[in-house]
Amino acid sequence: MIDFACPHCERMLRVSDKELGKAGKCRHCGGVFMVVLVEPPDAAPNEDAEAYQYDVALESSPDTQARVRLEVQSRAPLGNILDTHYLYEEVIAYFHEHRAEDPLALPLTAQACMQHIALAPEIKDAFAARGLSLPTHAGYQVLAGIREKQRRFKDVVEMCMQAKTEGWAGDWDQRIARCRKTTVMKKHPE
Repeated sequence: MIDFACPHCERMLRVSDKELGKAGKCRHCGGVFMVVLVEPPDAAPNEDAEAYQYDVALESSPDTQARVRLEVQSRAPLGNILDTHYLYEEVIAYFHEHRAEDPLALPLTAQACMQHIALAPEIKDAFAARGLSLPTHAGYQVLAGIREKQRRFKDVVEMCMQAKTEGWAGDWDQRIARCRKTTVMKKHPE
């Protein structure tokens, strides 16, 4: 679902994602508009969006998966799941910081995020067993940022909703709203 303000009366409306490319009429003011894809005003990339385009198959290749695991294991022997959680956060930060000089850094970052997300239920249980609230989750946050720069907004919304549902701290509602604003209502050309 897409929430947006009518471009005529600015009252809040909601339409399904299936309305993209179709004309609509505001139920409040009768104004006519179309659902179109636009660049979100506050999502102007700091970096060239093309830098975030790569062969997505690299993310899941056996070599990429193995390199991420090796990087995590080289930092410290894996102990309990919370140690593993913090190690993945370090590895994600390391790969992401080197994305400008290493062409494989972004696929490695994405794979590390996916591995980290796969451990999220176990990590969540470990925090709960210790009576601790959930912190931020680098896997969700960084992968959502990568997918947003790749303009894969539906993936971002789904990922953020999952992280929010699981209870991870973060700006999930803001990111969801920003990505949903990429499909907004515009006045229908007369």
